[in-house]
Amino acid sequence: MTWVDIAKPLVKIFPEVAKPIAPTVPLRERVFWSIVALLIYLVASQIPLYGIRPTNTDLFPYLRVMFASNRGTLMELGIGPTMTAGLILQFLTSAGFFRYNENDPTERAVYQGLQKLFGIVMTLVQAMIYVFSGSYGPVADLGLFHALIIILQLVAASVLVSLLDDIFQKGWGIGQGQSLFIATNTCEAIISRAFSFKYEDGTERGREFHGAFIALFHGLFFKDDKLLAVREAFLRNHLPNILNIVATVIIFFTVIFVQGLQCKIAVSRKNIKTAPIPYPIKLLYTSNTPVMLQSALTSNFFMISQLVFKKVGTNIITRILGTWDLTSGKQGAPEGGLAFYISPPTHLIQLFTDGSVPIYKVIIRLVGYSAFTIGTCGAFSYLWMKLSHITTKDVYAKLQHQQLHLKGYRDEAAKKFLNRYIPTSAVVGGLVVGGLTVFSELLGAVGSGTGILLAVGTLYTLYEEITKQQKEDQEKKFH
Repeated sequence: MTWVDIAKPLVKIFPEVAKPIAPTVPLRERVFWSIVALLIYLVASQIPLYGIRPTNTDLFPYLRVMFASNRGTLMELGIGPTMTAGLILQFLTSAGFFRYNENDPTERAVYQGLQKLFGIVMTLVQAMIYVFSGSYGPVADLGLFHALIIILQLVAASVLVSLLDDIFQKGWGIGQGQSLFIATNTCEAIISRAFSFKYEDGTERGREFHGAFIALFHGLFFKDDKLLAVREAFLRNHLPNILNIVATVIIFFTVIFVQGLQCKIAVSRKNIKTAPIPYPIKLLYTSNTPVMLQSALTSNFFMISQLVFKKVGTNIITRILGTWDLTSGKQGAPEGGLAFYISPPTHLIQLFTDGSVPIYKVIIRLVGYSAFTIGTCGAFSYLWMKLSHITTKDVYAKLQHQQLHLKGYRDEAAKKFLNRYIPTSAVVGGLVVGGLTVFSELLGAVGSGTGILLAVGTLYTLYEEITKQQKEDQEKKFH
């Protein structure tokens, strides 16, 4: 009995979106269903969880944008469990724990169903960690009934996320669901921090708006000291400022530029004299996958580290894994151990002007976070190249299958030529992605460096896919 026979009965109980009857769905219809799915996700991100108690504890505030999650709502966990489940199954499959034939429709359907079920299991585990660690208030105050209700709400939300993602996987939508959710959440965060009319009264500076541009205009029109108002709008640390928005724009266009960097190799069809066809090898060979893997790794580590610290307090284990400041307003900020040195620091200005942390500790954290992020992204990129079957050998086999060959190179020489570019692009691309993430975090870009990278990458891919389908639709009209 194979794993397909074992998993098939389990997969059938999970709801799924039906495939389109037509081979291709018209572009307008795909755009429509994509918008519907995104609107449902955004609405769910604003519906509060029933039965929770307000607390300031957040297990991973740094990764909210990355997981398209929103604190205290149905989308508390966002796409985190589903993403983690998919990555784990990908590793297990590539490592040979079970065989999976992508070309077999039955195995592919069972594998996708198994990924959804595993995502629900991950949601259940994470929901229990959240509830019983006190993230929604002490369990004794919540009561067992409310605790179970909260867990069920999070599991139901995970099923909804899976169905929304299924809309894109089955071809009804454009692009990838999870990536679009991240991009939407990132764009929402940027717009909110730039133009939010939410304000606070009673501060020493008077009324302060959360939106950076709204705060600037309010200061210019309603405050007496215009120069001080401009300075506060550009440099304030406790709320989004104009420099954060400028940094976001800089990172946005930098990522667009890097996305377009590629090396074009001339290939031609065998036994047919035609003009050379350019075969692109992008610098970001594995796209944004390295930073997604790195974020999934760190988020689960932060969750475990904080849970252990809350249960046992300070001891030799938590001093290594990480100690946390769980006081009001800190949102579970790491203050020592490994968690502190691999978590993203605040932007450079605040990093070196905050006197609460010794300067040597600031420098160690800066170096540690940078080395960890860049190094893991480079390693994950190379590993993903192997696991997702896009190595030199796989690319060469693909070209052979398409009756293409490298112009001027025979078989072994062609492999050596490709091997000079593909592994290098994978590693260097991963390092570049990690470097951009660090750079954007230190500049204080809105939406986190990871979120901006994923958002720009998703929008770039979306643009390419829409352009491609428009060309295909035009060709069909002429034929």
